[in-house]
Amino acid sequence: MAYPDLQTARQDAFSALPRLYSVQGRVQALLSLGFLVVELAVLASVTPRTIKRWADGGDIKSHDPARSLDDLFSVSRMLVADGTYSDRDIVGWFRSRNELLRRTRPLDALHAGDEESFRKVAAAAEVLIHPELLAQRFGEIAVSEAASPVPVVEAGRSPAAPVMEPDPSPDSVR
Repeated sequence: MAYPDLQTARQDAFSALPRLYSVQGRVQALLSLGFLVVELAVLASVTPRTIKRWADGGDIKSHDPARSLDDLFSVSRMLVADGTYSDRDIVGWFRSRNELLRRTRPLDALHAGDEESFRKVAAAAEVLIHPELLAQRFGEIAVSEAASPVPVVEAGRSPAAPVMEPDPSPDSVR
């Protein structure tokens, strides 16, 4: 099938095939996006050899990787479908510390495997796609901290002003 552009081909390959609902399909899609075998292994709490076996269609033995891999797949798919970022940018975003996740890497946050972590990573990805959602999703404080290149300081104090504490020793009074 001829595609008018690379983005259309990426979207079709990443989201349109039913095989992506299998562990094999998700692992293959994540590897083709640019994630490393070792990253997927850490995320699923298995060995790199197991990830390679799953990618080749091998059996899944007594471990349910679906949750952590599905969370990564779901957020990745959202970013790919948007079409704004390259595969390299998407994988780089997952590997980088994120201010909206309290300086945690999205990959590390997803490793927790709980619904709350998934929601936070998905919300941060939505803000990446639609920056105007920053205030709505994370409140006015997040907007001021994320937009400010300087540390937030107390009202009435300059960032350069030192905090002077009184010296309680008797020798300080002269």
